[in-house]
Amino acid sequence: MKWDEKEPDKVKEARLLISPADVVYEDLKAYGAYLQQPSWFPQRPDLEKILLKRNDPLINLGLAQYCSSTDIVYDLYNRACIPCDSESEATYNQGLRVACFANQSIDRWMGWSWLADKIDLNPLFQGRTEEAYALVKNPSIHPYTLASLYKRTKPFDDLEDITWLSFINASSKNPRLNIDETDYKHEYWDEGHSAIHSAILKILDIAPLSEQCIRLIDELFYNLNPDQVQQSDNIDSILDRWAVENIKNYEHKDDDTEGYYTNLSLKEEFRCLIASLFGRIYGGINKGVPITIQKDESSHLLATRDADDLAFRCIYYGKANMTIQEMEAAYKRDSDVFALVVLNNSQLFKDNRKRILIQKYINDRLKYRYKHRCEEIHNKDEDFDPSPIVGDEQEYWEDEFVQQTPELLESEKLNNQLDALSSELKSVKSRLFWGFVFIGFLVIYSLNLGQ
Repeated sequence: MKWDEKEPDKVKEARLLISPADVVYEDLKAYGAYLQQPSWFPQRPDLEKILLKRNDPLINLGLAQYCSSTDIVYDLYNRACIPCDSESEATYNQGLRVACFANQSIDRWMGWSWLADKIDLNPLFQGRTEEAYALVKNPSIHPYTLASLYKRTKPFDDLEDITWLSFINASSKNPRLNIDETDYKHEYWDEGHSAIHSAILKILDIAPLSEQCIRLIDELFYNLNPDQVQQSDNIDSILDRWAVENIKNYEHKDDDTEGYYTNLSLKEEFRCLIASLFGRIYGGINKGVPITIQKDESSHLLATRDADDLAFRCIYYGKANMTIQEMEAAYKRDSDVFALVVLNNSQLFKDNRKRILIQKYINDRLKYRYKHRCEEIHNKDEDFDPSPIVGDEQEYWEDEFVQQTPELLESEKLNNQLDALSSELKSVKSRLFWGFVFIGFLVIYSLNLGQ
């Protein structure tokens, strides 16, 4: 259902005033989607007030999710906080509160800034409530609230480590992380987006050094658009802090946990990931970083393809406009690690010859990430085709991103032959059946003639 803009407001109000609750709920859902579209004054405050007066549980749930009025959302939230006796009413009230915090229709310029004045968020986060999780997942959350989460400042400053990390994990798929509304033409700078990404870097300075921590926060870093992150001026210090020997093993086990995408340990894989995301090729002179090539008087090459430290090679793999020869040499040296971090290097995707190499190098676990990166680049550049391309070795990928190797092709050929044989056997079986029927008919006919 779409929101009908042509229907006169008073007619719509009258219709929804007498419509069944489920019909009104669907209209409110369409209204919420309509409010997400760019438009001047799309809100219908009179309609929202009229529907609130119906005081129907389902309609109230729809208003909590989709209405644009902070006063109505706050009113519904307070109603849902009143103690109740029945279990069913308690369940409904919690759902109503979660709906309030999941609302994306509230004036996006003000966002959820009004919360700080009206609702004490600290108990909600301390208790790891569903309401708090709904808020950090909400793309309409005020960006400075999200930044406060990542910097661990109020109202998140006194959370236990595991609680703080769990909310970072919950926020990892919040679309706001990768929505940059900066408009250079009209000289508008999305300061909220900048604040979020500046705070994300702060996580790497203050997060506990443990495998358990990495398990909870790495999804955030994997979900970042590499073209929107802020590069760090102190990447060497960050990488020193996240050195493998500094990180405690999960549950104090002797063996390191394996990584998700490579043959490295989880610790090493995470270090390579953050290096490729936040590192600079050129930067100011820092202690502990070998100065290899001078770019000018004030800067030096922080990372090269030949760096001794794998993480610094990963900076190069994630940032440099590498030649085909460099890519081949890098894969030969660092194999699946190179394949992981090169996905953060968008400029290499613009050259089909280099993109073919990337497709060739990635393993099955990375194919989803490759597809996701192609879609991200396409969203910024409509001329970029996100579909996998055919390489010089005549590789091709199906929609589900399963690469067709010679073994798979041979297997498919064998399956086709088996299918053909099966069809032929069915045909033979059918002919035999009717042959026996015919013979039986002749036998019966002969016996009848003999009588």
